[in-house]
Amino acid sequence: MMPDKSFKKSAEPQFNIEDIMEKAMNNLIKEIMDNLNQKLKEKGIFLKAEEILNMRYYKNEWTLKIKISTDFIKNFITPGLMGDISIKSFFYDDKAFYLNIKTEK
Repeated sequence: MMPDKSFKKSAEPQFNIEDIMEKAMNNLIKEIMDNLNQKLKEKGIFLKAEEILNMRYYKNEWTLKIKISTDFIKNFITPGLMGDISIKSFFYDDKAFYLNIKTEK
């Protein structure tokens, strides 16, 4: 007796590309944050990645949005030296993270 083919089709897992992308992006975000925390700790910088970056994946839009806080920069700059700070660009690799900032003064 041969197996019922209709049963085989219904037993196959159903993949949803949006759910797969969400899982992949959440894993990517976790790895980036973990690596950044590790590098900050290795360099003796007493900050957490969460104080610098906020990363969120929007499943319905297929968009990764990153907010970068400028508050942490104030820890490294003499008060009154510059006005409000805004970030023009951000990049990081396995050696460092790079900021291009703009100030009012």
